[in-house]
Amino acid sequence: MSGALSQIIALFTGGVVTLGSFTFIDMEIPETITWGGQRQMTLHKLPGGQRVIDDMGADPAPIAWSGILFGPLALLRRSQLDALKQTGGMIDLGFRDQAFTVLIADLTFREVRKHVEYSISCTVLPDPAPGSDDGLDMGDGAQPDTPAAAQDAGQATIATARLKAPSLPVPPIPPAVVPAR
Repeated sequence: MSGALSQIIALFTGGVVTLGSFTFIDMEIPETITWGGQRQMTLHKLPGGQRVIDDMGADPAPIAWSGILFGPLALLRRSQLDALKQTGGMIDLGFRDQAFTVLIADLTFREVRKHVEYSISCTVLPDPAPGSDDGLDMGDGAQPDTPAAAQDAGQATIATARLKAPSLPVPPIPPAVVPAR
């Protein structure tokens, strides 16, 4: 089967995996891709059975998979993948109906007689928040006045306020003293 034909079949069967400019083909396409994550939160149990939950948002797990680079271009393809890792920076990752912005955290090769086995793990970067340049919204550092205000404001506000140091007041500058003549 030609490379172009296998790419077309992969496209229609949902088997295309792209990492930046690299498109995995044939045996390079992983059988499974592990991804998901958990919700980061802290539970405070109060007297009387009340609870306060500090919701810090989603914490995506690394996306990981492995495959085989096979054929006459295996070593070239290995070098292309390694160059993506060496370059660093944000890379688009797409598979099936999923799209992420990631950093390659770990890339391992295992040289075998006629092929190269690879294993890759990517760290998922946060989606940019509306009105934010980098997607890392640290809040304004303001603490809610009362526990009721904290609950009304939402627990994410409490969590992000703890991440940023409060700003300290700047003392006034005394007026310059001009010596008398």
